[in-house]
Amino acid sequence: MNASHHMLRRQAGLTLVELLVAVGLGLLLLLGVAALFTQNKQSYRANEDLARLQEDARFALDELSRDISMAGFFAESVDPSSVFVGYSAAVQPIYDGALGATVDCGPAGFGRNWFYALDTGLVENSMAIGDNVASGAAANTLFSCIDAGQFEVGTDLIGIKRTAGAASGVSDLANGINNPAPAGRVYLRENGTRSVLFPGAPADPDRAVPDPYRDWEYAPRIYYVRNFGLAAGDGIPTLCRVRLVNDGTGGNPPVHTEECLAQGVEDLQLEFGIDTNEDGAANAYVTAPTPNQLVQTVSVRIYLLMRSINVDVGYTDDRTYTVSNSGAVTPADRFHRRVFSSTVMVRNMTNLRQLAF
Repeated sequence: MNASHHMLRRQAGLTLVELLVAVGLGLLLLLGVAALFTQNKQSYRANEDLARLQEDARFALDELSRDISMAGFFAESVDPSSVFVGYSAAVQPIYDGALGATVDCGPAGFGRNWFYALDTGLVENSMAIGDNVASGAAANTLFSCIDAGQFEVGTDLIGIKRTAGAASGVSDLANGINNPAPAGRVYLRENGTRSVLFPGAPADPDRAVPDPYRDWEYAPRIYYVRNFGLAAGDGIPTLCRVRLVNDGTGGNPPVHTEECLAQGVEDLQLEFGIDTNEDGAANAYVTAPTPNQLVQTVSVRIYLLMRSINVDVGYTDDRTYTVSNSGAVTPADRFHRRVFSSTVMVRNMTNLRQLAF
């Protein structure tokens, strides 16, 4: 009996106190694991958002830098009097009328399309800017193809005119060369002495530029910050640009299209390096250059204030940001931010100016 009683005692389970202690320890361990998992997940999301932010900033800076550095490149056309465009047959007796019917994009009262205004000077017409534009209406006054309700107030915008860096088509019939440019784009055709803008077509007429000639894609751009991303009202500021497209036949005039590049761009600011003594180097940087100063521009500083797309519930951005002359901003929200900058040379405008064009 004593032996049986002893075996029963050896087989006895946990007491209630011991069970509660074990459960409590288990819960503490589970809470610790859950907290660690949540923290790691938040850290992963934050790192992912920062990586995406950096990638978007790099792409946006690359696109802006490429176009700004190419401002004023019009192939071998350096004399504005040799460039014929399609807005005024009375002023330019040789022109392509198909360009004249395109939707306008220029300042109020300008009287013609900014995209094709080249005759008053290639340098003078290579860039147009708006500094800390105070309203959507003001942005629309500068460039009428920008929707006033979509513009991110207080940011800069810039228009750039140039052609592509390589010819798209070449014709030299005397030597058996006939490589037409692809359809669906706007081209500057030039032969060194005369040039004309036209909408490209598979079988394109001479366009009043004698053979031999080359066709260069005409690639003007207008960069600005839109106040939404993929869907109107989502509140994600986005860097966009307006560019020219054609329908691919050459039978219809080119139209403007909006193309968005990077989400999370809260601010775009530009500073223009002015060469006042014609030594090829910037003597000062200004944010709102006059027309004369814009002609003297040899470099441009680009600033982007980037914001993450998603909020980080464990983070508060209480830092103060001062980007160029846009004023100090302390967001006090849960988005991550970084400021990126780059300086690019504007060599084509400098070269044209030195040639007195």
